[in-house]
Amino acid sequence: MIKIFLESIIKRELFLEQPHKKKKFFQSKFDYLKQRLVYLNSLTRYNKYYIPSKVSSQIINDLKTAKSCLITNLDFLDEKCLLTKELKKSLIKADLRFKPSQLILLKKFIDELTSPNSTPWDLSKFKWVNPFYPLIHLPFDELEAGSLHVDHMFAGRVGTRTVWIPFTNYDYPGIATKNHFARFLGQYLGEKLGKSILSKFPDINLKNKHRSGHWLTWNDTFRHRGLLNTSKKTSIAFMLRFSNQFDSQTWIPIEELRKIDPEDNETKESLKVETLLKKAKFIVEEIISIVKSNYSSELKDFKKRLQKSEKILENLSSLDSLKEYLILIHMVDFIFTEISEKLRKKPTFVWIEAGEEYNYEKLHEFVIAIHYYIHFLKSNANFS
Repeated sequence: MIKIFLESIIKRELFLEQPHKKKKFFQSKFDYLKQRLVYLNSLTRYNKYYIPSKVSSQIINDLKTAKSCLITNLDFLDEKCLLTKELKKSLIKADLRFKPSQLILLKKFIDELTSPNSTPWDLSKFKWVNPFYPLIHLPFDELEAGSLHVDHMFAGRVGTRTVWIPFTNYDYPGIATKNHFARFLGQYLGEKLGKSILSKFPDINLKNKHRSGHWLTWNDTFRHRGLLNTSKKTSIAFMLRFSNQFDSQTWIPIEELRKIDPEDNETKESLKVETLLKKAKFIVEEIISIVKSNYSSELKDFKKRLQKSEKILENLSSLDSLKEYLILIHMVDFIFTEISEKLRKKPTFVWIEAGEEYNYEKLHEFVIAIHYYIHFLKSNANFS
């Protein structure tokens, strides 16, 4: 499982780094038309969701075993500096996504979800899936509350399917939708009018509480939104997306996962993942430290300090191969993107408690510079 995961990261990153030629006029128009046809075809998939009456006791035990392998201390997330708080949250997300115990758990869930009659979708017919995408819902954390949306992607005629897996118990509803009639109108009356109508209908909770491991699933035209955590406990869940299209989100081959013997000994690969994850977390911590300690600097000075950081360069130069280098940068990219997405989502929040007056525009410039730097590090890996 771990070996396939690492190989899939390499394939994903090399795919994303391929040069994209500028499309000719007729080709771009044809591609646009194809996208619109895919979208219109998606309207034939009436929005549905499915809540199993029970899940297997084995998958619940597998989840408990994975939990025992993690040290997830959420108490230390009570930070005054919001940027530091999101950093720490993203480091935990990295553990929930990349730790060897989590990769083994992913394999177990793929087996469970693709077994006959497990879901209405026959997920075994899909080709690609993402690694666990973790969601951490702190009590009354507005950054994690979502808006009403669908999971539609341009992923071919069949579309995608989403599975939501609570890793911990949820003492609040977690996910809401609208009633059947409202969803019908929302799907067929267009984005603008449909949203306007949907806003007039009250939320309906899929469940009032969720037990760890008791997953839910829906198709890509099902309208839903994540709710604010109104309980006193932090809740964690995973999102899985099944697709027939290889892309930046879905890139692990399902059929290869299904063929793996769960008892395969992958000690060497596990140690490699642990080492790379540790380095990736250290690099992102250093990046955020440079942001905070150079917040009064001009952008050009910040870029110089970022590019010349000895701590970052030492970790990048201590790897055994170019493949390890690319896997490490992939992890760094994931961790930092989780932070920057929250910055983008709430630009009105005060993200840094600094001596000088807070300036979101300046912080945004720093974030863009970091993304360019990470992209530069990726493209710097020469596999020729």
